[in-house]
Parts: sequence; C-alpha cells; structure tokens
Amino acid sequence: MLTRTHPKRSAASRRGVTAVEMALVMTLLALFIAAGFEMSRLMSLRQTAEHASYAGARVGIISGASANDVRTAAQVHLDALDIRDAVVEVTPATIQEETTLVSVSVTIPMAQNSWGVPNFLTTSLTGRSTLLTERAAMVMSESIAEMPSGG
Repeated sequence: MLTRTHPKRSAASRRGVTAVEMALVMTLLALFIAAGFEMSRLMSLRQTAEHASYAGARVGIISGASANDVRTAAQVHLDALDIRDAVVEVTPATIQEETTLVSVSVTIPMAQNSWGVPNFLTTSLTGRSTLLTERAAMVMSESIAEMPSGG
C-alpha cells in the first residue's frame, strides 16, 4: 500500500534542509578559500626572504662592499614588497679583502606580515644565501704552493 505525504509540507521542510546544507557548505568553502590565500602569502613571503638574502649576498661579494651595503640591498627588496619587521644578518660582520664567503640571512615574522589571522601564525620564515666573493679566487690562489716544475 502506498502512502502519500502532503506536497506543501514536503517542499517546505526540504527548503529548510537545503538552507542548512548551504550554510554548512558555504562556511567550509569560505574557510578553504581563506586558507588558500594565507598559504599563498606564506609561499610568497618564503620566496621574498630567499630573494632578499640573495640580493644582499650579491652586493656583498663585490670588492669594497660593506656589511651595511648588504643590509641596505636586502632591505630595499623587503621595503618594495612592504615586508615589516624583517631581520637581516650578515656574516662576517665586517667584510674585508681577505673575506672569501659572504652569508646573508633574512628572517620575516609571519605575525606582522600575514593577510589573514596573524594570531595563529607565530612562526618566522628565514631565507639564507652564501656566495663566494669575487676576490676569493685570488685569495685562494695565493695560499696554494707553487707546483714544482717537471724536468
């Protein structure tokens, strides 16, 4: 035996279920979209830290460069992308003619540079670059003993 339900009652209850389902799905969709934007910002900041450290190290390998020149070059790149409260460290602290390697580390705090919810992102991103100086080949060649002449 078939039973019939009232069509108006069925349609009204169905609309209510649809509205609840839509509210749940839209909330999750909005959450995933916001998380996607935040992850893209995270990757962008990571790349920015790497590139700023590389830009600073490139300035430091030139003869006559100082650690302050390196910090300035990295900071110019960070300022162009509106990165706040980044820390630029240069090793060695004083670049001399005998220096063969220049290392630059750029640390970007996520809390000050996040687009979304900064309270949940308390970590920092660090980019590091180490390059041989232009004068490294001359310094190294002076320390190598001369080859004996073959006879």
